[in-house]
Amino acid sequence: MKLSEEIQQPTFRSVHTEAILNIHFTSNWLFRIVQAELNAFGISHEQYNILRILRGNREGTYCLRDVQERMLNRTANATRLVEKLRKRGLLSRRPNPTNRRMVGVRITQAGLDLLDEMDGPIQEIERRTQVALSSEDASRLTEILEGLRDRLEVSGLAESRQRAESRQGVSR
Repeated sequence: MKLSEEIQQPTFRSVHTEAILNIHFTSNWLFRIVQAELNAFGISHEQYNILRILRGNREGTYCLRDVQERMLNRTANATRLVEKLRKRGLLSRRPNPTNRRMVGVRITQAGLDLLDEMDGPIQEIERRTQVALSSEDASRLTEILEGLRDRLEVSGLAESRQRAESRQGVSR
C-alpha cells in the first residue's frame, strides 16, 4: 500500500519529505512485526538486540559501552536493559577489577537457549521478506540507505543529531 494511503495524506511537501516519511513509517511497521514475535518471549526489541550482540561474542565479554555502540537504537538505556536481562539470568555482569566504571557483560546459556527459541519466528519474518523482496532489490535498498546515511553525515546532519542527543542527555 502506498504511504499516502496508509497515513491518509494525498500529497507531500516534496518527494524528499515523502521518502523520509516512508523510511520512518516502514521502519516502525517492521519494528511492530518483530516486536509482536518478541512479546511472546517477554523480550523487548532492544533487549533482543543486546542478546544478539552478546551471542556474536559468545566466547568473550563486552564492556557496556561496546554493547551500546553496536545497538541499533543507541539512545536506549543499555544499563537498564542489561540489568533486566541479568535479573532474568540471560546474561551476567562482571566488574572490571582494574576499573570499577567498566562492567563486562556476557550472555549465559539461558540467554543462548532463549535466542535459539526465538530464531524460528524471526527467521520466518526474514523468509517472508525474501519472498516479498528479491535479493537484487534488497542489495539495492541497502546500498541506497547506506549511501543516504553517508551523504547525510557529510552534509552535517550527524552533527545536528549529536547536538540534539546531547541536549536530551544522551551520549555516544
